[in-house]
Amino acid sequence: MDQLSLFTLPTPTMERLDPSRCEARPINYETAANMVETYHYAHRVPSIVVSIGMYVDDVLAGCITYGMPAAVKGRWAVCGKQNQDSVLELNRLFVHEWAGRNSESWLIGQSFKELERPRVLISFADTGQNHLGGIYQATNWLYTGLSDPTGNFSRIEVNGRERTSKSFYDELGTQAKEVILKHYPDAIFHAYTRKHRYVYFLGSKKQRKELRAALRWPVLPYPKRDSDD
Repeated sequence: MDQLSLFTLPTPTMERLDPSRCEARPINYETAANMVETYHYAHRVPSIVVSIGMYVDDVLAGCITYGMPAAVKGRWAVCGKQNQDSVLELNRLFVHEWAGRNSESWLIGQSFKELERPRVLISFADTGQNHLGGIYQATNWLYTGLSDPTGNFSRIEVNGRERTSKSFYDELGTQAKEVILKHYPDAIFHAYTRKHRYVYFLGSKKQRKELRAALRWPVLPYPKRDSDD
């Protein structure tokens, strides 16, 4: 069966996670991109190096994608240049609500089995969406504070389509707002928001210990909402 046809199958229900009904397996780029663009709140397709689908009763219920961080600096900033080739970003995670509670945590854990090791994983929770990263806390990632502030814009809309500020640098040689407006006077700019930053290490006990020692960011207590105190 073509993977995209799974979007049109009748959906089962699973109020709570039942692993006996679930399977995680690689899906192709087209299927992952379709699901991410259609259902994830960002509605944008990131860099995708690895994509894994969650199936419930053989129906596609969600997916998780890993890709390269947007900038080379984003790779070596985690554990140094010597480990930059091991860095991947968990950049999209979506599971339909009908798949039930704890499905996202299950999919994260299952996805680790598909990744080469050693591996340094990073992921972000957007403060602009009022996200704290509860799913990463539930799956024991390390919290390393907020991403660095920047004057850049996170995304820019042109003729109803969203583009990253980096795409304008590639096209125009700059991310300056005034230059972009000269070429695209109707562009709408969305300001960058800082993100909660999480890290996870995959590998043998020795490899994880070495990567943890190389981590260049401080490990901090998990952020909580005031109502959680």
